Amino acid sequence: MPENRGVRAERVLDAAAELIVRWGYDKTTIEDIARARRGRAKGTIYLHWKTREDLFIALLRRESGWPS
Repeated sequence: MPENRGVRAERVLDAAAELIVRWGYDKTTIEDIARARRGRAKGTIYLHWKTREDLFIALLRRESGWPS
């Protein structure tokens, strides 16, 4: 059964959080995040966020409890 859009976005944010903690924001790329998501294409991530900065802002909002 395919992931729904919300679940997929949360899993991408999970991968991004793990990599940013490990390598830092400046060294974490969209490609790294896609690879951490079991080989997903970068395009899948760009369906949710237009830029790496947008993804990071979404991650900060999620982690701080701010509404999206």
